[in-house]
Amino acid sequence: MHPGDVVTIQVTFAPGSAEVFPVYNPQTEELDDQTESLHVSWFITGGIFEHDRTGVAAVDAGEIATSTSNQWTAPTQPGTHVLWIVLARFARRHGLQVVQRRALRHVGALGGPP
Repeated sequence: MHPGDVVTIQVTFAPGSAEVFPVYNPQTEELDDQTESLHVSWFITGGIFEHDRTGVAAVDAGEIATSTSNQWTAPTQPGTHVLWIVLARFARRHGLQVVQRRALRHVGALGGPP
């Protein structure tokens, strides 16, 4: 990878990551199923992401997206960069989960040393 290269990074959610739970509907006076939204905040020590936050909104009929992605542009200085992915759940649980990876390394100019 070289300065300015663009890489797509994808986060895949495990089955059951988005909880389905009952919510009282005052119009029908019944319980309706609602699925929580999953959002990912992206942080890295070098380069830039296209979006600060991506995610999967709550959906109907049980069709839950299983992934979200973002594009990272490598910085001009070569090196190893730390990536943090923060998962936020919005609905009933309001939980956070943080994943840290040292997986993004790029080299200098084309043909330059690593």
